Amino acid sequence: MYFYIHIVVGFSATRQAAFVERFTNTSCGPCLPAGIMMEGLTHDYGPETAVLQVHVNWPSPFDPFYLYCTADNQSRWDHYGVTGVPTLCVDGKKLPSWSSTGFEVASRLGATAPLTIDTTLRERAVTARSVGDS
Repeated sequence: MYFYIHIVVGFSATRQAAFVERFTNTSCGPCLPAGIMMEGLTHDYGPETAVLQVHVNWPSPFDPFYLYCTADNQSRWDHYGVTGVPTLCVDGKKLPSWSSTGFEVASRLGATAPLTIDTTLRERAVTARSVGDS
């Protein structure tokens, strides 16, 4: 029996997605408006924006989301040097104020993606081509 699979996946170089990391705590009062703003962005941009919420141990060390995964949460806030919440990062860039998140996300979505990926699966080989390759 012989099977042949041919898969081609292409992403347009003109579309970009935004990855947002939101540092928060369930006892943080100012985190509520930041959360409401993030819900609006998620609603407006849908799958073009991925949001990771990272819970820290301040102002309360009893945040259940922090307690569920302390090592991973601490690793993320150490990576960015987060010292207060709410703090937001877009595509690896720590923002000076959470209120600028909407502007940063819109800017990222309007930018040209640095890479387009065309893949072909043929006989257990995968070929990828980046923008600018011929």
